[in-house]
Amino acid sequence: MKIGTLTTGAAENTWPLTFVPQALFYVAAVGQLTSLRIDSVDFGTVLNLDSDGLDAIAVAGHIDRVTNGYFIQIATGKLEDTKIDIVTLNAGAQTPTLFGLATGRGDAFVQAVGQKALADSGITLSNFSRAYFPNAAAADIFNITFKDGLNYKWTREELQAFLAISNDVLNASDDYLIDNSNQNIKSVQFIPAADQQIYVQRLVPIGITLPVDALS
Repeated sequence: MKIGTLTTGAAENTWPLTFVPQALFYVAAVGQLTSLRIDSVDFGTVLNLDSDGLDAIAVAGHIDRVTNGYFIQIATGKLEDTKIDIVTLNAGAQTPTLFGLATGRGDAFVQAVGQKALADSGITLSNFSRAYFPNAAAADIFNITFKDGLNYKWTREELQAFLAISNDVLNASDDYLIDNSNQNIKSVQFIPAADQQIYVQRLVPIGITLPVDALS
């Protein structure tokens, strides 16, 4: 269903809904939105992404995509009787139409939030479905611990190579991600050479207060 049309230029739009779509979709031909935020009136922040986060998350897990199209899952299906506010900040002379899609009823949010990873000290992630590192550099280290106890050190090139098994790899920064949809990974210790923003998705059952950041 159509939710609304964004105002052209660097303009903010807000749409209050009484339900949560399974996913949002829009085509932004001129350029990525500056930001997209979704807040649940009762449970907290569902999604809070800048343009880098939107670029990474909106094309992940796809074998193909609509030209200039961005698809963002925000729930496992339609969540009834759940009030949210969708806030978009447009960029450029364009008027993308925002759609809300659903293929069935859901029982959980798909939360997406950003987190700063500090140089050298790094950050440890657990309990996530996907983790995105669009600013990853050649010297950055990914220590991945799997559920069976194996600990293995990965590079960004290895993340991209492994991802190509199940995704359409674009050979761009969007492809530096770890897909833990099957929950085979216990934790990821990411040690960047320089401070950078990363992004995390995870499932949060409806009725539970949403965590405030990627480490909660």
